[in-house]
Amino acid sequence: MRSVDYLTLAKRRLCIESDYALAAALSITRASVSQLMRQRTTMSDETAVKVARILDLPEGLVLVHAHGERERNPDVKAAWTQLAQQLAGTAAAKEL
Repeated sequence: MRSVDYLTLAKRRLCIESDYALAAALSITRASVSQLMRQRTTMSDETAVKVARILDLPEGLVLVHAHGERERNPDVKAAWTQLAQQLAGTAAAKEL
């Protein structure tokens, strides 16, 4: 998942519609949220952890997605993607 996807889910979970309200919930600037929603940047590790907690997801999973999204090297990006899939499988298995 991309940063924008996680942020959209966080807005739904918090029952908010505005970027301003999301920024306040994440303790970041509205400009930062705007950049994230426009896909001009990716979540910082700190923001990824906050979003994971809001969504009740494993923090490592959201962090791995954030790192994979930022990566430019195709081989390294593929490794991040593989790790994200493994973590997602582990999280799903724990829910069963």
